[in-house]
Formats: sequence, C-alpha cells, structure tokens
Amino acid sequence: MAARLRGAPHSSAAARELAQLVELDGDAFRSQASQLSGGMRRRLSIGMALAGAPRVILLDEPTTGLDPESRSQVWRVIKREAQSRSVILTTHSMEEADALCSRVAVLSNGRLRCLGAPTELKHRYGGGVRLLVTVSDSSAVKDAVAFVQSSCPGATCEGSVSDSAFYSGKVLVTFKLASTSRLSSVFAAMLNDVEVTRAGIGEWEVQSPTLEDVFVAACTVK
Repeated sequence: MAARLRGAPHSSAAARELAQLVELDGDAFRSQASQLSGGMRRRLSIGMALAGAPRVILLDEPTTGLDPESRSQVWRVIKREAQSRSVILTTHSMEEADALCSRVAVLSNGRLRCLGAPTELKHRYGGGVRLLVTVSDSSAVKDAVAFVQSSCPGATCEGSVSDSAFYSGKVLVTFKLASTSRLSSVFAAMLNDVEVTRAGIGEWEVQSPTLEDVFVAACTVK
C-alpha cells in the first residue's frame, strides 16, 4: 500500500524484500500490524518509509518507548539504510544521536543552537576529558589532588562530592584534564597501583564528553 501511495512499482516479491531489510520476514511477514510488538511496528514503519526507494527518509523518535533489544534492532536497520540514502531523524536521546548520526543539530526553544559532527561538537562544547577518582573520606582529598596534579600536568580539580547513600560514604573528586594531556600517560599514572593506593585513591575512571554535555552547554550559551 505504501508503494502504491507513492506511485511506485509494487509486488509481493518487493514487499518480501523490504520485510527482509527491516527484519520482518518469517512469521512476522504474515501477521497483521496489530499483532506485532512495539519494536516490530517501528521496523514496519521504517519499511513503509523505504517503499519506493526514496533517497531521503525522515524518522521521528524512532525508538521512543522501546526496550534495549528492540531499540538495537531498529538501530541496526537505520545504520544499514543510512549507507545508501540520507536519513534525517529527530530524537531526545543523545545516546541515539551519537550512535546513528554523522551530523547532529541541537534545537532548543525553536532555535538552532549548534550543528556539526558528534566528535566536533564534543570538542567544541564538551568541556574536555575528565578524570574521576574516589577516596575514602574528605581527609584523603588533599593527597589525591596532589598525586593527580603531579602525575597529570595541567589537571585542575573541579571539586569534590560526598554522598553517603550514592558513594557509600566515599568522596568523588573530579579533575579536568589539560587539552595537551595524553591519555596513555594518564592511564600509565593511574595504573601504578602502589602510588595510587598511597594517595588514598580507591576507584577511578576517565570520562569523555558526551552529547548530553554538548546539549547542556550549547543551550546555556547566550
């Protein structure tokens, strides 16, 4: 029906080919739409959008409300189809935008806030790479700061947070790494268990900017 509405050639063979593209062959192909799961219906919608082989397809919130497995299936279909045509999608999920898009536009209050490749936007708005460490209590923060700043030149301490419920009584200390920092050097320093333990550091992680950071930063710029 979708092909007929577009005035495109249609046949059972073409319908089966589309069903295979969106992973709805087998029993699902012989089922009514009302009998399909939420994830299958989303893939059916994509299949209908592909009918007639359009050069551009527009997807509005393609995975909202889906469980992780169904979302992965829809993502797989979108990624494959994006190799042979232009796909424009709207989403509130920064994870989805990062996983699927080669270019991202951030809109807020009807205004275009920024536009570019995900890596470019993270570099421009993400605020840099951060090192997060946990120490046993507030008395150990000073030693941890001294160790990180001596091991990672240019690192600046952005503050510490203590939450007995979330961090089990420990203190989380956040550092912003210098733009000139080499991650290999950071990892080498933090993998020195003897020195890290001596500094009172229990756990640590390196955190790269995300598109959520980009969204918040871009939407607060006046």
